[in-house]
Amino acid sequence: MIYVAAEELEDAFHLFTVMNNRGIKLRNSDILKAENLAKVTDASVRTKYAKTWESIEEYFAEDFDNFLSHLRTILVKQKAGYNLLKEYEDNIYAPKEYDRNTKTYTPKPPLLTKGESTFDFIEVYYKHYLGLFDNDNYSLTNSFELYNQLALMRFGFEADYWIAPLLRFYEKYKTNELLKFLHLLDAKFSSDWIIGLSPTARIENTNAIIKEIETTNNQNSLFAASAFKVEKQELLRVLSGGIYGRRYGRYILLKIDLAYHGHTTKFSPHETISIEHILPQTPGAGSQWVSDFNGQDREKWTNRIGNLILLSRRKNTAQSNLDYRQKKAKYFKKNVELFSNSVRIFNTFSTWTLGDLKKNHEETLIKLLSTYGIIMSEEELSLVGWAMPTLPG
Repeated sequence: MIYVAAEELEDAFHLFTVMNNRGIKLRNSDILKAENLAKVTDASVRTKYAKTWESIEEYFAEDFDNFLSHLRTILVKQKAGYNLLKEYEDNIYAPKEYDRNTKTYTPKPPLLTKGESTFDFIEVYYKHYLGLFDNDNYSLTNSFELYNQLALMRFGFEADYWIAPLLRFYEKYKTNELLKFLHLLDAKFSSDWIIGLSPTARIENTNAIIKEIETTNNQNSLFAASAFKVEKQELLRVLSGGIYGRRYGRYILLKIDLAYHGHTTKFSPHETISIEHILPQTPGAGSQWVSDFNGQDREKWTNRIGNLILLSRRKNTAQSNLDYRQKKAKYFKKNVELFSNSVRIFNTFSTWTLGDLKKNHEETLIKLLSTYGIIMSEEELSLVGWAMPTLPG
């Protein structure tokens, strides 16, 4: 063991950060903590902040840096261009504005200062995070709708940068109209993903929502902002086609399931989920499937929403190719935990012909579209096939 001492506290913290940027590096959050503690002169206050930081870090564990990144986004409202430490140093503590004419950087006021203000800022948003995600929020609406919507987004999305605007909204408005905001946020975030916007474009759209939260004076103006605009025609086109094999496929089916699940009980997706085709992808030559569906029909409909369900286990290829009545009996007999939409289908349809599949597709698509504020009738979707529907009006 080598003991190294410094005469000044600030020098000690500087030595700590320099040494830990060599060899096996500390996490960004560890060095950020040290740099901010160095600015707290009172020893008892410094100890208090250190303990608070450690309790927050313990809560998030390996996701702590990610939480700090959400806070960076709230402050900067731009896509990160550097690692977390450099982002805080260059864009929060000492931001600069670039002048294209003179090609020089001019210092701007800091978004946050090192020391106590940073610790206070992080603690405030930590409490917001707990209020949102560590509370079932049943008392807010006398239902589990808020809890269930958050469960869908946390489990279904592949990215989590929607959390930053949610935290910022909660900071400004607390629980007032929180559920409405969450539905708008989900619709925008998921539709951008489904229609194929690039990650950069999706991040920019999310940051635009944060800017609207900060600049609008009331929630009515916020909810009417163009930042929440959903490309409805493009979304309808994508959802009307095949979704199996798409990265967003599981999310869409979870969203449908939640729509049928309701909010009298908690929506708690299983850890192991598989997407099952009712009409199998490769039916046996002598099966009922081949009698009920010709090759062209199978090509059109196999991978569409109306033919897909979720099961709470890994896919069983042996059962996938069974005829409908056998498959239905097997799933119930084996007491496989079915999702709400799966139960609805098996209870509603005694057969699975092309007519049954089309009817379920139309009903399911109408249900899904309504969650995006797109209201259509069965008549308007009656021609859904290879041709893509057009929104009325």
